[in-house]
Amino acid sequence: MKHRKHLHIGRRASFGLAVALMGLALSLINGAALAQTDLDNLGPHIDQAIITELEAQYTVGVIIDLADPAAVGLRAPSADRATMIRNAQDSVLNAVSTARGIFHMGHRYSQVPAMSARVDSQMLALLSQHPDVRSVTFDYPIESPSAEVGLAAAPNAARDGAFAPRMVQAQDVINSDDVFNLGITGAGARVAIIDTGYRRDHPDLINSVIAERCFTGAGGTDPQNPPSCLPNDTATSDNAGDEFGHGTGIAGIITGDGTTQAPRGIAPDTGIIPIRVLNEAGEGVNSDRVAAIDWILANQASLQVDIINMSLGTKLPYAFVCDGAIPASSTALSAAFNAGITLISSTGNQGLNNSTSEPACHSNVIAVSATWDSAYVPPNDAQPSSGSRFPPLIPSLPPNPNYSDIPGFTIFPDCFDATTAIDVVPCFTNMASFMDLFAPGAIITTTGADLGQGDTDNSGSFIGSSQAAALVSGVTAQLLQADPSLTPTQIRDT
Repeated sequence: MKHRKHLHIGRRASFGLAVALMGLALSLINGAALAQTDLDNLGPHIDQAIITELEAQYTVGVIIDLADPAAVGLRAPSADRATMIRNAQDSVLNAVSTARGIFHMGHRYSQVPAMSARVDSQMLALLSQHPDVRSVTFDYPIESPSAEVGLAAAPNAARDGAFAPRMVQAQDVINSDDVFNLGITGAGARVAIIDTGYRRDHPDLINSVIAERCFTGAGGTDPQNPPSCLPNDTATSDNAGDEFGHGTGIAGIITGDGTTQAPRGIAPDTGIIPIRVLNEAGEGVNSDRVAAIDWILANQASLQVDIINMSLGTKLPYAFVCDGAIPASSTALSAAFNAGITLISSTGNQGLNNSTSEPACHSNVIAVSATWDSAYVPPNDAQPSSGSRFPPLIPSLPPNPNYSDIPGFTIFPDCFDATTAIDVVPCFTNMASFMDLFAPGAIITTTGADLGQGDTDNSGSFIGSSQAAALVSGVTAQLLQADPSLTPTQIRDT
C-alpha cells in the first residue's frame, strides 16, 4: 500500500512539472508579446483575481463564461441547450486556435454556458475582446470545511464510549428518529454528494449508490492540483473512490444503514450519487464542481437527482448574497434549481460572523451552519475538562485547548467555546444574515474511510458545518418521501 501511494504521488508530481515546463517554454517564446499586454485595461468583465495571479506566474486557471443566447434556455430541453452552448464554445475555440498564446482546454460543459481553461496574458486579452465571452473569472480554490477528530491516538474508551453515540445525539436534537419510526426513511429520494467521493467498499453505503463520477485537476490543466481520479490519476472517471475521508462521512450521515459500528444515517433508504471533485488533501477548484453539476444536468433523465449536498466551498468568503459573483457557478446552480433540485451547502468554518463561503452565499442554496449537539462528557481515561467545555480529545493535550491545538483541527480559527451544550453555536462556524439554518455538526460519528486516521472500525468522528449540511440533506430526503410534490422553492422557504 505504501509503495503504491508513493507511485501515485509521483505520477501527479510529474504531471504538474510537465504542465509547468510547457507553460514556461511557450511563455518565453512569446515573451515580447506578453510584456506588451496591458492587463490593467482588459475591462470589468475580467476578474481582478486573474490579473493578480498573472503577476506571479505565467498562466492561470480560468472559467470562461459565454454570451447566453436567450439565457441559453436554462429551461430549454437539455439537447437544445447543449447545441446552443456548443456553438458558442466553438466560436471562441476557433478564435483561440489561430491566436498566439497559451490555451490549455479544461472542461467543456454541455449544460452550463461556459468552459474552463488555463491561459496566459495574451490569450486573456483575446478572450476579453471576443463577442461571445461574457466574462472570465478566476478558477477559485475550494475545500471541504470540516475536520476529522484525531482518534488514532485516542484510547478505545474515547472511540467506543464518547464518540459512538454522537450521531444518535444529533438525531435526538432534530427528532429525526420520530420521523424514522413512522417509516419515513428517505425511500425514493436521491442525493448527489459533491465532495471527496466515498469509500466504495463500505458496507453501510454500498447498497445506496445509484451512480458515481469524478472530476479533478481542473480538467487536467492545473499543475498545482494534478488529476487524481482513481484508479489511474485521470481528470475524469466513473470511480468516485475517496482518498480523504470527508465524503465518506457525509454519505454516512445522509444514508448510512448502520450495518457496522457507524451509527445509522438520517435517511438510510435514500439513494446517493457520490461525485468526487476534491483531491486526497480535500482540496480542488471551482471548475470541477461546476463540471459535477453540469454532469448531473446532462444526465438528470436517468439520475433523477432530488438534492445536491455541497459540504464544501471557496476559501474566499462572501459577506453578501453572491448571485452572479462567479457566473458559471451561479448559472449551474440556477439551472439545477430550475430543474427541480434542492441545493444544500455548508457555510464554512472560518469563524466569521458576517460571511459564508460560496456556494452557500447563493440565494437558491440552503446555507447551513453548525451547532453542538450535547454537552461533552470525556471518557474516564481522558484528561478531565472543566464543566462542559470542549475537552482534549487526546489525553496528552492540556485541558480546554483552542481548536488549533487539537490534531485535525488546524484548519479552524483560534477560538474557544465555554460550553458545548445543545444548540450552542460553535465559534468556528461561519454565520451571516442571509444564511438559512443551524443544525448539529459537532461532534458527529458516522462512516469512516479507513485511511489510517483512527477509523479502522468503519466509523469516524467529524466536526464542522459540513456535517450540519449533511443532516439537513437527510431530513430533506425524508420530507420528499413524505411529500414528493415539494419544490426546491417550498423546501428552501419553509
